[in-house]
Amino acid sequence: MLSNILSKVTIRNQHALQQAHARAVQYCMQQDHKQHSSHAQRQNVNDVFWIMETIWQSMQAAQWQEAYTLTVQAGLLDDLARWGSYSLVLDICQAFCLKRHGS
Repeated sequence: MLSNILSKVTIRNQHALQQAHARAVQYCMQQDHKQHSSHAQRQNVNDVFWIMETIWQSMQAAQWQEAYTLTVQAGLLDDLARWGSYSLVLDICQAFCLKRHGS
């Protein structure tokens, strides 16, 4: 009985947390639009901070397709690789792979 109650509370808490991350996605997107650096203007990781934050928040909100679409549309992995930020490329790819394998 207690385990059922705890399970329901955990599910509710996870849902509330995902909703908070979904709201954070909207905030991050607004910040990125304010920064408004075009793809051609990007020169380093700082120029894609809000894009990366939006992707991370999307992942935390279990909005995996949105996170992937933004990653591709923004050309994020190519930019990060061009700047030598291979650890960030790896982190992003691992996050998608972990989701794919159900972890």
